[in-house]
Amino acid sequence: MTTTTLPEKIPALPAWRVVFEMIRFRPWYWLVDLLSVALIRFCWQIAPALIIQAFFNLLTGEAPLTFGVWSIVGFTLAAWLGRVIASYGFYYADVPIFAEINTLLRKNLLRHILRRPGAAPLPDSTGEAVNRFKTDVDQIPLFVILVNDIMVGIAIIAVAIGLMVRISLPVTLMALVPVLVVGLVANAATQRIEHYRTAFF
Repeated sequence: MTTTTLPEKIPALPAWRVVFEMIRFRPWYWLVDLLSVALIRFCWQIAPALIIQAFFNLLTGEAPLTFGVWSIVGFTLAAWLGRVIASYGFYYADVPIFAEINTLLRKNLLRHILRRPGAAPLPDSTGEAVNRFKTDVDQIPLFVILVNDIMVGIAIIAVAIGLMVRISLPVTLMALVPVLVVGLVANAATQRIEHYRTAFF
């Protein structure tokens, strides 16, 4: 009597491939979330700075274009309206992303388990398998929308640095150099701590 066993080491997809396939599963919702992130980050982080700049230019008379007080009030209301629209975009896109991607992952996990021979045990315990179905599948949708946050965040940083350079290059360097130094020191310390942690544990 022979029994069929499955190999323990199953080739796994790279993380970026998993996230990309989840984006392809619901590309419209992902695009709406991307536009919503871009809109709310612009209205929250860039638009207020531009409105304040226009206000002070109006007071000093150095504005390249003539903006009245009501124009600035209109820009402020437009920024607020953009944040409201972006919030509704999150409700429209993120709820289906979390619900449908979770369902797809659970379906694929269950299909994989049912395709295994009856005599082949699962590589993990029953409790761990339940955790895979219950909580672990919630992490993939987080990475799907995290991609949007990262891309928009990089764009916002580039725009902010560009605006700062237009105002004053020395002040921009004084603001950015300490941040870069702290980042380099923190990265070096993290690598050293990880080295010691690996060596001792």
